[in-house]
Amino acid sequence: MADVEFIQTPNTLRKAKIGSGPGKLDKNLLAEAEKAIEAFGEGFTDWIQEDLDNMEAARLQLSQGENPERALADLYRIALDLKGQGTSFGYDVVSAVRGSLTDFMLPIKEAGTTLTPLQLEVVTAHVGAIRAVFSEELKGDGGATGQALLNGLARIVVKANAASAR
Repeated sequence: MADVEFIQTPNTLRKAKIGSGPGKLDKNLLAEAEKAIEAFGEGFTDWIQEDLDNMEAARLQLSQGENPERALADLYRIALDLKGQGTSFGYDVVSAVRGSLTDFMLPIKEAGTTLTPLQLEVVTAHVGAIRAVFSEELKGDGGATGQALLNGLARIVVKANAASAR
């Protein structure tokens, strides 16, 4: 029978939880990180504008039937890229709209089909909703206006999904 040695490792998790030990969070480092995120977020609306322009270009290609697979993939990628960043920079409603758009587009993209006119209207409404959020500076959940936008988008998504299921 082999000799067995038991090694008792120190439990540093408890010390980290109470703010001491090697896992302690450096408050200065945290403050620096928060400042960096805030500075990074100042350019967020510029990025969004560029994304919206690119989304609009892809939407226009889809409406004109120009390379629809590529345009759909571009539109999906752009929507997905910043889906989580809206919340990081105080635009929760943008993340919700982008989430709605990517959820709507994923089955279409996976099926490799082209958009119907109604599905194109849904995409157009989502891009317009994102523009509205920024033009009205709807931060957080967007308040009553943001919620009305989300409810309207949800209704047209249901309508389009029901039509395509027929």
